[in-house]
Amino acid sequence: MIPGAGHTASAEFPAMGTAVGVTAHAATAHGVTAAESLPQARALVEALEAIWSRFRPTSDVGRLNRAEGAPVAVDPRTDALLRQAKRLAALSGGAYDPTLGRLVQAWEQAAPAPPEPSALVAALATRGPDRLEPVGGVGRDGRDPDAPPRWRLTGDAQLDLGGLAKGQTADAVRDLLRSNGAASALVTLGTSSVAVWGRHPGGRPWRVGLAAVGAAAGQVIGHLELIAGSLSTSSNALRAGGAGPGGPSRPAAALAARDVLNPDTGRPADSGVGAVSVVAAAGAAAEAYSTAILVRGAEWALDQYQALACGPDAFEAVIQDRDAVLVTPGLRGRFHPARPTQVNTSS
Repeated sequence: MIPGAGHTASAEFPAMGTAVGVTAHAATAHGVTAAESLPQARALVEALEAIWSRFRPTSDVGRLNRAEGAPVAVDPRTDALLRQAKRLAALSGGAYDPTLGRLVQAWEQAAPAPPEPSALVAALATRGPDRLEPVGGVGRDGRDPDAPPRWRLTGDAQLDLGGLAKGQTADAVRDLLRSNGAASALVTLGTSSVAVWGRHPGGRPWRVGLAAVGAAAGQVIGHLELIAGSLSTSSNALRAGGAGPGGPSRPAAALAARDVLNPDTGRPADSGVGAVSVVAAAGAAAEAYSTAILVRGAEWALDQYQALACGPDAFEAVIQDRDAVLVTPGLRGRFHPARPTQVNTSS
């Protein structure tokens, strides 16, 4: 049987450098309860971190970054994510770039000061999505179709899948809960990556609080209602609120998001957009679009919105652009601003 109201289980645990939150409601006719799904969800997150973390030398990403251009056999899930990364880099015109690993390292090593100009030039010379190449799924003799897929990085490039991996992970956990029969589910990785399915146990959509740029911790510009799909928020000055059944689900952490870097300049994005929250069918797409919009700006975002409308890569967005909040038409009635006068709905 499928349990009724009240069969809800939640868990929070550290992974991928952040706090992962998982909430599942109800169970399936074949008897997997919400509570029984939580250990499976955690195991899945840990498995994906083990293959996608750039900090683990044994991960697929770590081995690619250390291979000096040689082909590396990867997990099929990594193969799928890298193909998404290549496609989204092309779709964004390079505003999203998965090969910024050396640039990210340059900023990390120089912190709290910015890197020397020569270090930025050297790091930028190694980046470019075309330097991430699939080699194919054949063995060394060229005759083994069952061999794992292989990839390589050329030109001293380094991978940093960061947000893309978090978005894909949130989706994977949500889909696991759904396949176990959850009537609804909410998955959060930190305050920037969210995936949902179904309605809150109270019957209404899940509500996600969108943090106000530069405001005190916990202050939001409004709440976004979600029933299905994925959400990514990118910001260079964000004190993030939380996501949960009734808005913020826990005290907001005094944690600023890592700056999004402009692949053209090597410096933090400075397009005039303070923060952007993107809703898309897939978490990887939402992550790439939110990064690209922060890099390219609101006008570029609205052009892309029109170009991709009604297709498989369509998205919706809430953009904090200087003193205005821009909301795409598909979010009418789903975004509830804290101050209605601050919102412009793009046409």
